Amino acid sequence: MTLLIRNAVLTAMLALVALAMALVPCKAFAKRGDPAYWCTTTMPAALPLTVNQLDVSVLRDLPAGSPIPGTRVQIDLTMQCKAGAFDTTTNNVVVDLYTDTVPSLVPGFTNIYTWSGALQGVGLRILNASGQALPIGPVPAADCTHPNAIQVSTGTNSTTTFKFTGALELVKTGNTVASGSQSITFRPGVCGQVWGNQSGEQSDWTIATTISKPAATTCTVANSSISVTMPTVSGTAMSSVGDVSAPTSFQIGLNCSAGATLFMTLTDNSAPSNTSDKLTATPDSTAKGVALQVFRTDGTTVSYGPDSSLPGTTNQHLIGATPNGALQIPFTVKYLRTGAVSAGSLNGKATFTLSYQ
Repeated sequence: MTLLIRNAVLTAMLALVALAMALVPCKAFAKRGDPAYWCTTTMPAALPLTVNQLDVSVLRDLPAGSPIPGTRVQIDLTMQCKAGAFDTTTNNVVVDLYTDTVPSLVPGFTNIYTWSGALQGVGLRILNASGQALPIGPVPAADCTHPNAIQVSTGTNSTTTFKFTGALELVKTGNTVASGSQSITFRPGVCGQVWGNQSGEQSDWTIATTISKPAATTCTVANSSISVTMPTVSGTAMSSVGDVSAPTSFQIGLNCSAGATLFMTLTDNSAPSNTSDKLTATPDSTAKGVALQVFRTDGTTVSYGPDSSLPGTTNQHLIGATPNGALQIPFTVKYLRTGAVSAGSLNGKATFTLSYQ
């Protein structure tokens, strides 16, 4: 009986010792809950802070990989800490922006991330002051590691002020962008030491975005078919190769809504691969030695390109900002002598494609 009692007492004592050891705070985390050592952070406004981005619209022809207009948020982080706030074992202090969300890289992009709850076709990147996108991943500190974070500053146990300048922006990552709402929250802090602004909840920096129905075509065509009648001219009126006739004016009429930069590409209907500034004659044309040239109002000729709305399409040219209402785009067309002239008819047909950027 005595031996059994002693064993029971010994077991109980060992259990109490183990419990006491478990209750001793780890040195690395000892100061996080102590207000005497809390830091304060502005980004540039005081935390906690929610940045609301409402009614963001994504233009139809915005290429994948481009920042979504209206979503860039400037980061001017200043984290002010009290002397003695840090007691890292290596005297190295690493400040990061940490998120409870688990971001994952968007395939095909560098340092652009999606996350659970992100809208389809929308990614996120954080840039430093030089415009370089920073990786989100494990950020090791002296005594622990934040698994999903961006390193933004470093110092020592005696450092009291940390700074970071950069930006957060949303990026179009696919051809289809869903409408709806999304948010992501970051917290500045030093892993194992202190949060950036008192407690964890007081350190929240949230970006909340509502994307409206992605913008589609922002202009409609006033007339789907435009016929331009050229005057009859004599071959002697253009005596040499390279001579042109008097201009005939025409306009392309549109009805637009404001908010986009409009580009246009004209495509040669008879020869879609044509990239010259001469419109190919249709098969029913009978005249020889002449061609048609279209001119802008500044006197430059229009060169033709493929039927594509992608930004950077060959011979795509700038029209300008879309108005909220009618838009008339003026052109002129001229005959151009290209060789020995023989009388007949000359017809040309072109289409135009609009791109909203």
